[in-house]
Amino acid sequence: MRIIYVRHGNPSYNPDCLTKRGHYEAQLTANYLKNKHIDLIISSTSNRAYQTGEYTAKEYNLPIKKIDWLHEEIAFKYAKDNSANPTWYFFNPVYSKAIKECKQKKTWYNHLIFKETRLREGELFIANKLDELLFSYNIKHDRKNKKYYKLGKTPKCICIFAHGGIGTFVIPSLLDQNLMTYVNKENFILKTCGIVEFSINLTSTHKIKIRKFNHIKYSEDKSSTIPLSI
Repeated sequence: MRIIYVRHGNPSYNPDCLTKRGHYEAQLTANYLKNKHIDLIISSTSNRAYQTGEYTAKEYNLPIKKIDWLHEEIAFKYAKDNSANPTWYFFNPVYSKAIKECKQKKTWYNHLIFKETRLREGELFIANKLDELLFSYNIKHDRKNKKYYKLGKTPKCICIFAHGGIGTFVIPSLLDQNLMTYVNKENFILKTCGIVEFSINLTSTHKIKIRKFNHIKYSEDKSSTIPLSI
């Protein structure tokens, strides 16, 4: 079984929609995804994510299931700092040193600077919501043993259209990866119409392929196998 995570195309935030370039990106994304055997399409409730997904939904003649907790506002609620003009913790220089210090720490949330934040709360919230979603499609995520189990008939390929910020929680959660390990990676925020493909199996590893969108074509990074213990 596979899960494909897609960030929305180039956006306008007010009003919430795709720009002309964003629609172009979404169409090229649909062209790329049309042979991926997708049988379930999920979207954030934001217009920019939904509009991006519409092009792929048309290719497959599938409906789009909207999910509210995939909205970027949910991620920002948990990952914004307390400044007068809130921004993401990940981009605030005040937190940069702590983020690097916690790269390999499983209990990063016990760091003094993160105890006052809601990052851990957000990490757990998204993990629970993801597990509930997968369970509704007969996929059990055993986080203790870092494995997935098939409980019945499952989709062959789930495609999720959402956001860069919420992806910061979703992607490491699917990999059973430490949040701080993930945000220490270079370019951890997906670019517009950036794609992450997960091949989920019942063995000891997840295989992940990352494709970056350059507005002309997709350039595929070398496929890598990421140990679940990371």
